[in-house]
Amino acid sequence: MHILRELSISYKGTEYKVVPTMLLLRQIEAGEVTIMEMNQRAAMNKPQASWISHVLFRLLQSAGCKDSEVEVYAAISQASDQEQVDLWIAALSAFVPSEIDAKNPDARAD
Repeated sequence: MHILRELSISYKGTEYKVVPTMLLLRQIEAGEVTIMEMNQRAAMNKPQASWISHVLFRLLQSAGCKDSEVEVYAAISQASDQEQVDLWIAALSAFVPSEIDAKNPDARAD
């Protein structure tokens, strides 16, 4: 069963196809960032830019992006308001479970 959906992230003019996995989620949350806390802070209009940029970095890295975490943070900081919103939404929604009928039923679930 696959409940995490493949998503497309537009970053620096390139579209990255990202398939969030439970393994990636565990790796992210093994540090100081938890997806639930990140979403709660965003819901209170207090998003933490370093957390969101870290999650975006890990998502982009999993899709083959070679930028460093600092480069991802800088790109977000220098992006237009709409680009920032789009990137933040991607980070905040990547690990939110969806319908059991996932977009990519062949995606790895590890």
